[in-house]
Amino acid sequence: MHKFHSATWNLLANKAGAELVYDNMRRIGAPQFTEDDHALAKAIQKSLGKPETGMPTTITPLAPPAANYTGGLATDAADVSWQAPTATLLAAAYPPGLPNHNWGVTATAATHIGHEAMLSAARYMAASAVDLIEQPDLLQGMKDEFKERTSGVTWKSMIPDGTQPPLYEPPAEFLKATGQSWPPPGVTWPIPQIVAQEQLGTTGPALPPVT
Repeated sequence: MHKFHSATWNLLANKAGAELVYDNMRRIGAPQFTEDDHALAKAIQKSLGKPETGMPTTITPLAPPAANYTGGLATDAADVSWQAPTATLLAAAYPPGLPNHNWGVTATAATHIGHEAMLSAARYMAASAVDLIEQPDLLQGMKDEFKERTSGVTWKSMIPDGTQPPLYEPPAEFLKATGQSWPPPGVTWPIPQIVAQEQLGTTGPALPPVT
């Protein structure tokens, strides 16, 4: 038996969409960071023992994916990408070299650095949307690629039907202050306990004891 918290397919890339977005990123240019932005970025990099390079000033070249999976961004659009052609872009919202989910990422993303990244990303997406509207052949190219790559593949959610989300009951005073009741509609509470009873993997070959 298993208890599911989440499960998603890997993102299905779209080369035609990536090339479209990248073309607009090159035309519009990288986010324009100030000297104060660079100073803040270098200070945080220094505090974490990372090279003090400041913020990026150029667009990273578009490159083919690696032959083997080497990790990547976390995105809520992964399952969506199997329903419709999807293109993903990234804008520099924090200094290079920082580990994800780190205090330095949060600190810089909440400043002018993050604001500039957000505005740049909005420009890239808007320009790409205009191109898709005014140039139907670009949109058709994305659709054709999507159809070819998903041919013979049937998407199905990896989360079994009837699975409840992982919930934790809030304090009584919070429920009272917000006018909520517990459990929410459609939720079985308390959540039934699930105990795994299977052997995962192998314990290795049967070897005689060492005496």
